[in-house]
Amino acid sequence: MALSKAAMESRIREERKWLITTLRCIRDGVIAADSLGTVKLLNPAAERLTGWTECDAANRDLSEVLQALEPGTRAPSDSSVIGVITGRSEETRSRKILVSRDGTEKEVEETVAPITNEAGAMTGVVIVFHQVDAS
Repeated sequence: MALSKAAMESRIREERKWLITTLRCIRDGVIAADSLGTVKLLNPAAERLTGWTECDAANRDLSEVLQALEPGTRAPSDSSVIGVITGRSEETRSRKILVSRDGTEKEVEETVAPITNEAGAMTGVVIVFHQVDAS
C-alpha cells in the first residue's frame, strides 16, 4: 500500500512538472483563478502583458490584475469572466483593451473557460489571451 501511494505521488509530481513547464513555454498569457475570482496562477506571458508578477498577483482579485476595457465604449469589462464564473456561459471569446499595471494599453483577444472538478462543478476559471496586431 505504501509503495503504491509513493508511486502515485511520484506520478502526480511528474505530471505537475510537465504542466508547469508547458504553461511557462506558452506564448499566450494564461491566468487561472478560483471560483471566487482569486488569482492562483499567471504564466510569464501573462506577466509581460499585465505588468504583474505571479507573486504579486497571487491571491488578489482577478479584476485588479486583469483590467480590461470594451474596445468600442472603453467601459470596464469583466463580463466574460463573470459570465463563466456565474455559470451563464461555458466559454467565451472576445477582444478587449488590456490595461497593464503601468497604464499601457494593448488590444488582446481572450478566451475564458471554466475549470471544473470530476463532478462537473465549476471550481475556477482560466483566461487565455494574446496581443492583437493593430493593423
